[in-house]
Amino acid sequence: MLIPEYSSQTMSPVTICSASINNKYLAVMGDEFFYQFVGKQGGIRFTDLIHPDFLSEFLSECSHLEPNTTTRLATMIKDSNEEYHLVDMSISNNNRTINNEPVLDLRIYNIISIEKRHIKFINDITKYRSFLSMYQDYLFDYDYESGNFAIYLYLGSKSTPYVQCKIEDFYNKVIKHFTKDSSKEEFETFYNKLTAAKENFSVTVDFPSLRDFSTIKRFQINGKVSYKYNSQPVVIGIMKPTGGEDGNSVAYYTTNEAKDSATGLLNKRGCMEYTNDILNLRDGQPHYMMIIDIDNFKEINDNYGHLFGDEVIQKVASVLNSTLNSRGICGRFGGDEFFIFTTKILTEEQLRNLLTSMRKKIMYAYEGILDDFRITLSIGISLYPNDGETYDSLFKKADACLYLAKNKGKNRFVIYKEELHGNLSSDSTLLHRAINPLEKAEYLACITANVSSFAVAGDISKLPELLEYIRKNFELDGIRIYSKKQRKLLYHSGSYKNMPDFEEIFANGAFLNFYNCNHILEISNTSSFEANDHEFSKSLLDYNIMSVITFYYEKEDGERLFFFYDIFNRSTRWIESDKNYLLTISLILAKML
Repeated sequence: MLIPEYSSQTMSPVTICSASINNKYLAVMGDEFFYQFVGKQGGIRFTDLIHPDFLSEFLSECSHLEPNTTTRLATMIKDSNEEYHLVDMSISNNNRTINNEPVLDLRIYNIISIEKRHIKFINDITKYRSFLSMYQDYLFDYDYESGNFAIYLYLGSKSTPYVQCKIEDFYNKVIKHFTKDSSKEEFETFYNKLTAAKENFSVTVDFPSLRDFSTIKRFQINGKVSYKYNSQPVVIGIMKPTGGEDGNSVAYYTTNEAKDSATGLLNKRGCMEYTNDILNLRDGQPHYMMIIDIDNFKEINDNYGHLFGDEVIQKVASVLNSTLNSRGICGRFGGDEFFIFTTKILTEEQLRNLLTSMRKKIMYAYEGILDDFRITLSIGISLYPNDGETYDSLFKKADACLYLAKNKGKNRFVIYKEELHGNLSSDSTLLHRAINPLEKAEYLACITANVSSFAVAGDISKLPELLEYIRKNFELDGIRIYSKKQRKLLYHSGSYKNMPDFEEIFANGAFLNFYNCNHILEISNTSSFEANDHEFSKSLLDYNIMSVITFYYEKEDGERLFFFYDIFNRSTRWIESDKNYLLTISLILAKML
């Protein structure tokens, strides 16, 4: 019997059946759906129902289950027709006995129905978010259990937070802005009703404008008490500005005029005003600004036509917005240029995961539809407050990183790092190089010449300072120099997560086979190199080295010096000119050592 057909006859669309088994795995009790599923009413040994491939795992989970604990596993069980079905099984040791024997309680769930319910849940969420986006009032919720309070606005089906903090912190932040005793009393009435979380309420309160806390406005606030699955209260509600034209004013980015007509995303003005409002909150949270270009978009228009180009714009807009998923706003500045400002991406690791997902979804958006056609993106990124506290300062650094991404070969993202990219508060050499590849080559030629001059001076004590100079100007995360004869690290530059130990790697020497005739080994993505040399790749991945270019130089006395130029946490395509300059620099350094 197929589970989808069977599940319609069970206790719920998700649960197939439940049963209790003793320590000999005999089913001592089951619901009617269990007996219906297995096709008999007694003498049921549950181990006979489990697929042999899953039996050892099932037995292990049952034997190690402590009292008053639950575990669950995906397994396959057999029905009355001797057909196996993939299910989600919950196994609970509730410290129960039946006929004076301890039993385990099993509950078996229909994985297909769980998936269907999840899809329905996602569709319902999208629908209700769309409903909420039609309102221009602020929404709030207060979680009594955690004490968390939030005020937000739905914008383009996405939640835009204005306040996210503990309720006590919010009270202390707001109360100091009131000058009238009556305003303080009204606000304390609202605060007390909110934190009591016992009854619905409706109050009119003087309240700081959510866009500028120094401005007091009048709000009509309606609150309703709801309950979580564990019966703990949550207060939800609506805050509607009242009291004249100024009180009813709404942010431009909440209006239809702020939407790009082709994609439904925010337009440039909407993005700017939204970003400035978030920055003015000074919430202390990290916010990433991203400027995004579709690579070679002119060629897409020329080769496939402008109608298809418009379709690509809409496809990219959809993927960016859906993947961002309420963690900020996505906009279109025009043409093939997009903008993202995040509100709920807290770490660089989360950012990299988001960008990887976005880029892969877009890259394979036309897989199986058009042969040899892929969309790629170049992305420049800056971070508030590290890289600036204003829209203009963040935009300038993100824009410079976008040009760097394009200059490095496109199809990549560049996150601004001052130690790599310099201070871009004014017109810098780096920004100029990023825009003009020819001038970049000339610049790196000068860097190489400076290294040569340093070598002629022969002051080996300043070599660490020289490595820092090379690393910064070639935008590297790390440089390492090893001696094979001494089997040790001689010099390094950069902030490594510990230092890879290459003693055993050198002893094995298998990776040496992958150097070319010029003694160069180039790895754009360490993970993809793993099939060639697992140990060497693992030694790099363990320390977050995702890309590396390495040279070795053999001296007359038989000593081999190895030079490693590392990129952390991201793959990269090594540009031929950069590679050639680094090879020259390696040869110069080898002569010094």
